[in-house]
Amino acid sequence: MNSAPARVVAVLYTGPALRSGQVAIGAAPATAIRAAPCDGDVEADRDEWLAAGETRADCTYFAVFSLDRLVGHIFLHDRDDGRGETLIGYHLFRGVDRGRGTGTAALGLLRDWTLQHTSLERLVVITAETNLASRRAAEKAGFRFVGRPHEDPVGGRVYELRRNHAVD
Repeated sequence: MNSAPARVVAVLYTGPALRSGQVAIGAAPATAIRAAPCDGDVEADRDEWLAAGETRADCTYFAVFSLDRLVGHIFLHDRDDGRGETLIGYHLFRGVDRGRGTGTAALGLLRDWTLQHTSLERLVVITAETNLASRRAAEKAGFRFVGRPHEDPVGGRVYELRRNHAVD
């Protein structure tokens, strides 16, 4: 007997916007995210992670806004409640929006939401050695460098934040 795979309930965030100054993370229709201006260096990532947010139960997807303008996304992925950990990914869609503290603020908002609304104990960011902006955003949001990922031991960096060491 062949049965169709069960449809996973979409996990695009639908709650109220979370704000820090001019930056917010929150809900946005998938159509608006797909239509948002996006530089070529992150367009494929935007589409891949939006699809994950729409279909994967281990992914929770938030839109990122600056001055109420959709500028990126941030998301939990590969969430493992049994192990108490999740990975975090983020992209600002256009270069003009990078380097202004938006990613750092969005990461801080997601960190706070995750610690308040889940029982996860360990939050992990993996970034490229060469992505200084992402590395700095993780550090400013309270994540600490803990080593190299097994997927890319030369070019990658792993940052973590543990609940018992979270910043206030």
